[in-house]
Amino acid sequence: MIQPTDVEFLIHLADYPDFESGPVAPPGLEDLAPTWIGWGYWITAIVAFFGFVAAAVMMMVGRMASRGAVAADGLRAAAGVVGGLCIIVMAGSIITGLLAT
Repeated sequence: MIQPTDVEFLIHLADYPDFESGPVAPPGLEDLAPTWIGWGYWITAIVAFFGFVAAAVMMMVGRMASRGAVAADGLRAAAGVVGGLCIIVMAGSIITGLLAT
């Protein structure tokens, strides 16, 4: 049977990162990294806004012109925008997970 001390030893042996600590920028990028990340998030927010507007226009035009395919394409585009936003928001965790292995 595995004892708690064995699990602690295995975790230490695998050298997992400490997920409870805050993010630490690489040396030399302490000032530049937050700026770039901030710009990236704002650009993503602006692109997502226009993506939602385009999807809404497609759904509106498809509904008004009785073109169900255009409305469905608009709904699929909105789902794509939401999926892309989820991936971008989770990018930090995904990269940390990939680099930890």
